Amino acid sequence: MTNELPLYDDILVGASTRTPLESYPWSHTVGNLVNWARGYGDDYALGFSFDFLLSLAYIDTLGHFGNKIEFCPNAPEGFNSHLGFINLCSCCYRYQNKWQFQKASKPQSGVIGKITSEVILAFMALIHDSIEELAVIGGVDAMDAVIKRSNGDVIVAEIKASPLLTYPLLAKIDALGLTPHNGRLSLTRSQADFCETGLYMHNGIVVPLGRPNSPLWPFEKGVAWVTDATNQEQVHACVETWKSAVEAYKNKSRGDNIFYLTNACGKPPRSAAIRDGWPPKESVSDSKTSAGMDRTDDIKKGIYQTFKIGTYLNAKRPVKTAIISNLPALRHSEDYVDPFVETFWAYEKDFIVKDGTAEIQTNSLHRPFDYLITLVDPLLRGENL
Repeated sequence: MTNELPLYDDILVGASTRTPLESYPWSHTVGNLVNWARGYGDDYALGFSFDFLLSLAYIDTLGHFGNKIEFCPNAPEGFNSHLGFINLCSCCYRYQNKWQFQKASKPQSGVIGKITSEVILAFMALIHDSIEELAVIGGVDAMDAVIKRSNGDVIVAEIKASPLLTYPLLAKIDALGLTPHNGRLSLTRSQADFCETGLYMHNGIVVPLGRPNSPLWPFEKGVAWVTDATNQEQVHACVETWKSAVEAYKNKSRGDNIFYLTNACGKPPRSAAIRDGWPPKESVSDSKTSAGMDRTDDIKKGIYQTFKIGTYLNAKRPVKTAIISNLPALRHSEDYVDPFVETFWAYEKDFIVKDGTAEIQTNSLHRPFDYLITLVDPLLRGENL
């Protein structure tokens, strides 16, 4: 056990914690988006909303995008440049069936990891009515969050979350006098600030984001468009595209056009190198970006952490444990998660042995994890959080 473990007792009464997204000026947009998704009547809208918001957050972490964005003749609706978070130009792929390699503009892992954790916790606090308090744990403590419920339960949680789809940024660049260098457009910050931008939804629809110099870009206008009643036919099409991506990702359906736009889709087919010059050692997106909690290392670490936390804290006071994510382990649940779902553990001291039979009170039995709290298909064991 580490030196931080005694701090758990303080954490459980509210010390050393903060509320999710409290330091981000765009946090109010999360409530607007979640309220829209809850009214949609389909949990898939929540999963879609998480990916949509995380894509905006990815863009926000990049800062000046003018030296990262690339010219794209296949972008729709008058846009002519593309910046993505996988190594494939989505517009060229969707409109020309072309494997156009474009190096992913990945945010720094520490920055985006923090935002991802806080976004999923903000979603959970808004979705589950029984949550009275939800706190993010800072520093290097051996857990990520504490939830206090209205029935008195305390849930300590590990977060393993990652988007399924990351939507690319499009911009309208006035190409006069601008010469692409290896496809890239070298823009100054002021030039980039006055470009109209949009979020490409992988299906022909572009969500207008406005100019980067507008207030709370790209969140304000992006979320306003999704929640606007007049746009719901287009938004429904975006949710349906996202749902098809779930199935393609889960089943590794390489024949489905959306598959190679999902995270962790791997390398493209051989024809990409032969026909379009795809770099032979490059993937579109590797397994480190597996959706939700589906990365096997994350599953192992998550289950270990909830087990470890539970063994320490349940010796002091009753707690529940959970892994929180946007999506369950879509590909790896059977091998890595399911064996632990119906497993119990107990302290040896709590058993009473009589005539070779060991007996134990049911309230002395604990689980490796009590819940898998996800936006889609959660494991809540019959409870309503």
